[in-house]
Amino acid sequence: MSKHEVQTSVSFADGKVLACERTGSTVLVHVKTWNEKLLRVHFNDAQALFDLMPGEISGLYYHESETELMRRALKYTHEEFPIQHAYKHFVFTNNDDEPCLEVVAAQIEILSV
Repeated sequence: MSKHEVQTSVSFADGKVLACERTGSTVLVHVKTWNEKLLRVHFNDAQALFDLMPGEISGLYYHESETELMRRALKYTHEEFPIQHAYKHFVFTNNDDEPCLEVVAAQIEILSV
C-alpha cells in the first residue's frame, strides 16, 4: 500500500494540527504550518474519521488504493463495497511518520486563512 504526498504550495512538515471538527459529512482540520501560516483543510463527503489527537505533523498523504479503513467506511455507508468510487484515504502523519489523523473522503480542499 503506497502513499502519495498531497501536493500543495505550503509544506505540512513541522506543522501542527490546532483543531479538527466534523459537521455532517464535512471534516475541517485547522493547521499551523512551520512558518506560522494558518491553513484550513476541508474534506468533503467524508465517510470516516480516525483521530489519534495529533499535535505536530510531518505531512499529509493519500492512498488511492483500497485500505482497511476505506473498506470499513464504505461497507458501513453502502450495502455493497462500490467497485468504482471517488474516495481516497487521507493521512496526516506525526514526526515518527505514523498516522495520527485519517479521513476517508471524496474531495479535499486546502485554503489559506
